Amino acid sequence: MSNNDGPSTSSTTNPPTKRQKMTISQTVLVPEVGSKTLQLFIQTDDGTFVSLEQCSPIREETAPTRFQWAATSEFCNEKWTAPGKNTKLEAILNAVKAQLLWTGEDKDMKRSPQMKTLLKSGRRLTVNFKDNEDQVTLKDGRILYNNNKSSICKDEFCWKASQVGHHCSEHGEGNKTHFLIRDSANPTPTFALLSPIDVHSPKTTITLNDMLKKTKVDTQFLVFTKYNDKLPKTNEAGETIPFWVLVTPRPWVTNGQKKSNEFAESLRLAISITFSLINSQQPDPKKHYILLADQVYMRYANWALVKDLLTSFGVGAEFIGDSELGTGDKSPLMDGLRLDRCEGKSWIYAKMGTIGRIHVGIRTQKKRSADSKNIANYHKTDLDGPVLFQCQDKTLDMKKENEIMEWVGQVAICICEMLKGEVDGGQIHCDFQKIENKSAWEPRHVEMLIKLIGFFCGKIVKIVIPESINFSIVNLKPAYDFLRPNLFN
Repeated sequence: MSNNDGPSTSSTTNPPTKRQKMTISQTVLVPEVGSKTLQLFIQTDDGTFVSLEQCSPIREETAPTRFQWAATSEFCNEKWTAPGKNTKLEAILNAVKAQLLWTGEDKDMKRSPQMKTLLKSGRRLTVNFKDNEDQVTLKDGRILYNNNKSSICKDEFCWKASQVGHHCSEHGEGNKTHFLIRDSANPTPTFALLSPIDVHSPKTTITLNDMLKKTKVDTQFLVFTKYNDKLPKTNEAGETIPFWVLVTPRPWVTNGQKKSNEFAESLRLAISITFSLINSQQPDPKKHYILLADQVYMRYANWALVKDLLTSFGVGAEFIGDSELGTGDKSPLMDGLRLDRCEGKSWIYAKMGTIGRIHVGIRTQKKRSADSKNIANYHKTDLDGPVLFQCQDKTLDMKKENEIMEWVGQVAICICEMLKGEVDGGQIHCDFQKIENKSAWEPRHVEMLIKLIGFFCGKIVKIVIPESINFSIVNLKPAYDFLRPNLFN
């Protein structure tokens, strides 16, 4: 056996490996929008990359929110005016849909990129209606028919025939005259804000008598007509009643549909809120202020104008601090109460749209049908947001109380939006287009209004309520300033 100069090496022993320097780099692969996948690679000395096993998708940390918000909102701020059934306008609509291969909702088509391109194309379509052929031309943003003598309203949510310029009578740029009136024969202060459907020429003057005649034929004024019809026609002196009088120095005239909608809806909303607040301090129902309207539309409300009008009416609303009610997700009006879901029971709920958009409505539990598969189907309302209120006080008219509280909840959202309140990092907006006009408030309703505002936006609100309102002496400068033409446009 010979001697070795070096140490002996067993056949079962591996020599030490040379330590290599490696750098770890990461690459984010994004195969599609909204998807993030992390892939790790090892870079060797020769510059090549060796992939490791794919890791789990990146989980982005999101700040917790008080409420569960929807990714998209079903709220639409416009009202679709469809063509009449079995009319040429409906045939034109169907022809345009076929041209665009449109599969979406009719109300969304006119504002789509495809439609905007088509309206500039000059393309002609042949439309057959009742065995008559007509050429429809789409050019210069207009839809022309009847040998280019007629056109369809240019409003993006309307498919009626144009009458005034390039718009229908409802969306035209003509004038509208608005009347705030009171029934002087009724000791209960009863008011109406009458706004016509059709526009008129700036050279035309519309009187109150003209407007009252229109209310007898237009279905828009059903509540007003119903009020008139239920009263006797004359009093003991033989005088006609109700006797409507204008309560402002003169009616308001608006120019353009957008301005008209903003003005009328803002004014009607401000009046309705004011009446509700004043009534809450008046125990005698015969002295309650009444605005003749089942519902108040506010999809076009101008919140700056609403706030200015409320101030003119003597109503104040401002945030004065933070509220401890804005921390949880349970309504302060349900503390200590368990929701009663028995058949026929109603409650007020909030439903969350995209962050900040809040809908307030009323639910009534229906009778469970025989084909209900399970309790989840029976309780589909669990998909709503928090329950805001349920009247469980048997000393009250529970149906009436729930209806009033729906209005209270909606007013809470209106005030939050008007004062730019926020929730979960987003500004609060009304996710509804109309509100219930239930103005028979009592003091407790104002207290619950303040609590709901604190719950939604985490702010303490101070509300100033006038004892009464006299429109003949109210400073209506905000209204006139809003209607004054902007000479710098």
